[in-house]
Amino acid sequence: MRVIGGQAKGIRLKSIKGIRPISDRAKEGLFNLLGEELRGKRFLDLFAGTGQVGIEALSRGVERVTFVEKDKKVVEVIRENLIKTGFKERCEVLDCSVEKGIKSLHKQNIGFDIIFLGPPQFKNLVNFTLKYLSKYNILEEDGWIIAQHDRREKVEEKYFNPVKQRRYGDTVFSFLVHR
Repeated sequence: MRVIGGQAKGIRLKSIKGIRPISDRAKEGLFNLLGEELRGKRFLDLFAGTGQVGIEALSRGVERVTFVEKDKKVVEVIRENLIKTGFKERCEVLDCSVEKGIKSLHKQNIGFDIIFLGPPQFKNLVNFTLKYLSKYNILEEDGWIIAQHDRREKVEEKYFNPVKQRRYGDTVFSFLVHR
């Protein structure tokens, strides 16, 4: 697992057994779609895992990333990867569940331009998280939610409007905006 573009291109990231990394092909496709749209944005990485998506965003010009991950061992890996890439100062790592993280950010009145969620597959966590994000709105008015899910999982359209989907093998990225 490595950073594939931008300032930290080529740096190998630490991984941890049991965390499903996004493939380089899917990650490259996602970030090619986002392109220059990342510059200066605030990015939220929910179900952050080892932090590879948020770190890739930082490498490509995102101003600030907040990572939310509840597994304490994995949180340590995120912190190690941030030190290794030199991005530690542009981040916040919340060591809690996604629900607690969203609620806390809402209470602090912190908003994000891009919210990425890549939860464990087949547990209906994408739709649960979208419902929670609609209740505790932390998405900026012109922001996007990018939900990573398996092609067999359906993203409900009752909380946010889908604007496009891109598929890379079995991995799908659904782009959503405010209703």
